[in-house]
Amino acid sequence: MVRQRKGEKRTKKKEQKLKKQRAKRTAMPAILRRDPLLGEALRYHHPLHSCLINENWQDMKMATIFIVREAPTGLVMVTFFIDLTGFGLKDAWGDYGLTSSDIDTIKSKSVEDDLPLESCDLTFASSIIHGGVEWAKKWGIKLPGDYKVWMRMLDPLDADNIDLDLFGVDGKPLFMLDEEEDDFLFDELEVDLNMLKDPIKIGKDGPSRKQLDRIGDIKGALIKFSTNPEFNEEFNDAKSEYSGEAKRLKDMKEEYSASFLDWYVLEWESESGDTFPERFVEAHGDLMSRDVRKMILGWRDVINGIFEIKGKGSDGYHMKNLINEREYMVYPTVSIEDSLSFEIGDFMGARIVPVRDFHTFSGFAVKMPCDGSDKERADIYRTALKIQTRYPLMAFKDNEEKLKKSMELIRKDYDEFVGYFGSDELIGSGREVVQRHQEFLRYLMFEKKDPQTGLSKAEKYKREEGKVYKLPWINYPETLLKQPDVGMLCDPLEGVTFLEEWSLFVDIFRNPDAHTGGWIKKRKVKDVIEGYLESDSISDIPFRKMAEKFPDNFARVIQYVLNWEEFSVDMIDDLIQHYKPETFHKVPAHVAVLDSKMVRLAQSVSASPREV
Repeated sequence: MVRQRKGEKRTKKKEQKLKKQRAKRTAMPAILRRDPLLGEALRYHHPLHSCLINENWQDMKMATIFIVREAPTGLVMVTFFIDLTGFGLKDAWGDYGLTSSDIDTIKSKSVEDDLPLESCDLTFASSIIHGGVEWAKKWGIKLPGDYKVWMRMLDPLDADNIDLDLFGVDGKPLFMLDEEEDDFLFDELEVDLNMLKDPIKIGKDGPSRKQLDRIGDIKGALIKFSTNPEFNEEFNDAKSEYSGEAKRLKDMKEEYSASFLDWYVLEWESESGDTFPERFVEAHGDLMSRDVRKMILGWRDVINGIFEIKGKGSDGYHMKNLINEREYMVYPTVSIEDSLSFEIGDFMGARIVPVRDFHTFSGFAVKMPCDGSDKERADIYRTALKIQTRYPLMAFKDNEEKLKKSMELIRKDYDEFVGYFGSDELIGSGREVVQRHQEFLRYLMFEKKDPQTGLSKAEKYKREEGKVYKLPWINYPETLLKQPDVGMLCDPLEGVTFLEEWSLFVDIFRNPDAHTGGWIKKRKVKDVIEGYLESDSISDIPFRKMAEKFPDNFARVIQYVLNWEEFSVDMIDDLIQHYKPETFHKVPAHVAVLDSKMVRLAQSVSASPREV
């Protein structure tokens, strides 16, 4: 795979936003990265200076609480705004490096605004703030983005000290709207939540029609909860992520809108990382039996795929997912007579979710055109194999054997690479490196002999298939071929990659003194290092290699380029977490295909991914 350093931009808004959300969940909060001293100031062990609350908070049902502590950088103050009738914790913000006169000014200003402040017991104030958080979570209300950062000023609080009786009216939120919030409405669920109470009992012959109807009703309650107008903002954010713009559902095609809605209800994650199944269980968990709760949370584990019908019963289908190569018993939550009919040998694109030891359809199931001929079946198999290669996470989901075989396959490739070149990296011009890569591929296919058969892979292919094997055409980018400095690296998980300006990148860490001093040199160093860090197609491997080879220099270079004075080599995970959080969830670059029959039929027209 070619890793290009310059001019790289995501072509889809969806990918950009998803990456941003992943980074938010896994990296240090941005506000603390921008201002490291703030993190030191926001500590609850600093001595308390004062705790203040607006005098009339009980009458207003609105509490503004100021927590002030004495930090080494001066007074640090955090303000929490809590709506006790509806939203819970509605906002939080703060500042540090303050003086006592700054606090006196805030008190004076509050009197001028007819909102005087009074001293408050810290434990009681903390119970209101923590209560505001728990109230918002209970009702699925979006919390302020950085609220957890500001909560660092509060002592940990025992859950028994949180009194939710302070919140709401008759135990429920009363949303107080202004003109700007008129689309953020609360709508009581119009479903009977008693359906959540009873355990789900499945007999040895599988679920009954009545049980499937109930599962469908529970899914409907979750959909109703997730599409409550209260979550209007989340709904529009999700539409933008899914389609690149906030389209109205009625403007989407039926199957597209159904797939979006199912993804939103089951898989979409808020900026804080939670999903609607989690919110639903949190809001109504006290009504649910344990297995209903487990089933709803299990619905987050959606399996997406192309399915081949292998068998058909009175209420369900025995199907094979051609993407992860697992077989499932799948039931519709409406009767087969009322749903789109599928027969043995048919193919469908569908989403399924787990329920005990079987699955149910979720969202839209689309029948794929196929007349049953080998040619059309081969077309579908090739499509499935391409999806496996392009989206390996889908291929490995729910199939540990496939993941294990793929890791063994790419490890074998790595050992072959190192055995052939004597190292896991090679440096040269673009054309030189590409030529060596082609020589390596020819060696693997035409020269290396199997010790048991004495045949090369090409000879074995000709004997079994009756055809002459031809190396697949690799379209190396012209920009790579023209590069004077290219590295070809092989990793036991990522496989072979090509990196531009690799020798310069390595030399910056090997000999930093030669590349520092003067604004021209610094600009070049920053261009190279930041280019590697910010590239979406370069993984963490180059940086981990340099940290291992040149630990002291690695720290110096990162400090120099990023102005990160406290950085040390043992903080490399923090660096990677900030710039490349997705690399903590890597999967093998090559996908092993377990079904040899599927591969052979697909190859009857053209080549496909590798078979184990």
